[in-house]
Amino acid sequence: MKIKYSSIIPFKGFYAINLFGVLFIRKEYKDRPVSKRTLNHESIHSAQAKDFCKIIWIGYIIFYILYFLFWVIEIIRPPYDEAYHDVCFEKEAYINEDDLKYLDTRKRWDWIKKIYWRNYDKPKLKKYE
Repeated sequence: MKIKYSSIIPFKGFYAINLFGVLFIRKEYKDRPVSKRTLNHESIHSAQAKDFCKIIWIGYIIFYILYFLFWVIEIIRPPYDEAYHDVCFEKEAYINEDDLKYLDTRKRWDWIKKIYWRNYDKPKLKKYE
């Protein structure tokens, strides 16, 4: 995964974002090595985008549209401050980011599994570093 450092992308308060397979990291973290956990988390998002279409840029566009829609739905539903973490795509990435072999066994459309949806009773997610 290609890595770029920026003072604009991602927004302040976020460490990294995967846009079309390029990992953008806030410039203030340039001296800090990117962890395998972060790379795995963002690679899971790439795999989610590939679920939608083999033509990768189309897959990313569909992924971003759905991500935005799911986020809006979570914003409407309380607790509002958890909307980002309640998006099913983020849940799959957070739950599996420490398993560096996860992408080897991940099946297409895994983010649809019940465990990744908000109403599934499971332990709280750890905060992103």
